[in-house]
Amino acid sequence: MRIKKLFFTLAVVVGFNALLGFQAVAQSGANNYPNRPVTLVVPFTSGSGSDTIARIVGPKLSEKWKQPVVVDNRAGASGNLGTDKVAKSAPDG
Repeated sequence: MRIKKLFFTLAVVVGFNALLGFQAVAQSGANNYPNRPVTLVVPFTSGSGSDTIARIVGPKLSEKWKQPVVVDNRAGASGNLGTDKVAKSAPDG
């Protein structure tokens, strides 16, 4: 179980780094994105490693994007509740 959480945390860190790297490419075509608040869905409880990373990275993204970044914890069903929320969200970019 601990290895699973460590792997997920590592995947989140790599994903955020990729997101920051791709922002430079995305800015060349869409300088106004994101144009509204961003929600980071963390499919685990508050205080977990994933939540801690999201709360460290969130303000940095907010500062860089000039938009509020909200961390939304959707714990339960081994991460399926958070995944379901993202899968059923509006396709807004």
